[in-house]
Amino acid sequence: MPIDLTIAIDTSQNMHAHGSARAIEKAVDRLNRHLRPTDRVSVWTFDSEVHEVVPMGPPPLRPVNAGPAALPSALNAALGRVVAPRAGVDRRRMALIFTDGFNSAGDLTEQEVLDLASRSDITVFSVTRVWRPGISEMMSGFVAQPGVQRLEFFDQLAAMTGGLAQFVSPGRHWVAPDRSSSGSQVNEDLLDDAFIRALEEFRSGYVLRYSPMPAPDMGWHQIRVSVTRPGNKYVVRTRSGYRAG
Repeated sequence: MPIDLTIAIDTSQNMHAHGSARAIEKAVDRLNRHLRPTDRVSVWTFDSEVHEVVPMGPPPLRPVNAGPAALPSALNAALGRVVAPRAGVDRRRMALIFTDGFNSAGDLTEQEVLDLASRSDITVFSVTRVWRPGISEMMSGFVAQPGVQRLEFFDQLAAMTGGLAQFVSPGRHWVAPDRSSSGSQVNEDLLDDAFIRALEEFRSGYVLRYSPMPAPDMGWHQIRVSVTRPGNKYVVRTRSGYRAG
């Protein structure tokens, strides 16, 4: 079954400050080599606002121009746009999110994002750039954002939709012995493996459909899928349930 891939990229000021642009460019180039002619792909970017920069269409992806960066990050608003249910599309839907995990703009809460995801058929794969305590605030160009990195939220979103949450370090950081200066060397390959792993895992998955009898009550229904073949150990990643009504 063809894939509809939606990519959402955090372009807020912190992401610009530490050279993510080249890593994104390289990862998108590799993704192009793994997309098939029957696939479709769209790209969204977000800082204080959410922008659709590449409408859903066939590959290849063109380079993503993030434009001027604003400090706040409307992460939850972007996730809400991406995971929203979409009727009448008989294609497998996948979302690939790259962010630093800070939400500092917009009114949508994490719980509201999870509620939207529970009503949708999209599978969410996130790649979160993790700041190390004690180092981030010393890095040249770092701008403090309100709140904290809620990394467990991405685990919850992955479990809800059957996806995967991955966490990457932006590169090698250094601090002078007298702490008078510091800097960072960006790893331009940090996204390549994470993006390709997400796409390959999703493409190699199976689609299981069933109609519960009798019709389920309204609300959340948990599901569990297991493999019982003896003598083998498998890791099964599925949606944690569905919402009826």
